[in-house]
Amino acid sequence: MAGGQVVAGSNPVAPTYILPCFFSESGVFCFWVFRFIACNIYIMKDNEITIGDLKKQVDAFVDERDWKQFHSPKNLAMALSVEVSELMELFQWLDLEQAKEVMKSGKVREDALDEIADIFIYLLAFCNTNKIDISDALMKKMKKNIKKYPADKFNGHF
Repeated sequence: MAGGQVVAGSNPVAPTYILPCFFSESGVFCFWVFRFIACNIYIMKDNEITIGDLKKQVDAFVDERDWKQFHSPKNLAMALSVEVSELMELFQWLDLEQAKEVMKSGKVREDALDEIADIFIYLLAFCNTNKIDISDALMKKMKKNIKKYPADKFNGHF
């Protein structure tokens, strides 16, 4: 298994995985232990994992906690809005240069990464709940944007 190992004797329906992780700021190497019912979890980069894989991980997390009962379109849209607001709050009183600087490293960057992950998790949960193929939705929207904002008319400005 890439990125981790199955714990010996674990239930094959709900395997436990030990995954190595490296915390760059502290320089500490540790292990995370994850247990999932319906999916495997790997530490992978964007070019190594599919959106479908991520949707399965979010779905398994939600299933294990019996949270689908709370995942209406309204609740998930509101949760998304809250998480986006939390990301915006990190930059609320910063000027443009300060905002760029804090995103290079440090606590604000780490907090921003957490908020981005929360946003993406809720977005995937919204798609799961509402049977939305996010890749298809994105490509359809990009086609609309190409027509609405042709490059020859909008190059370098809005």
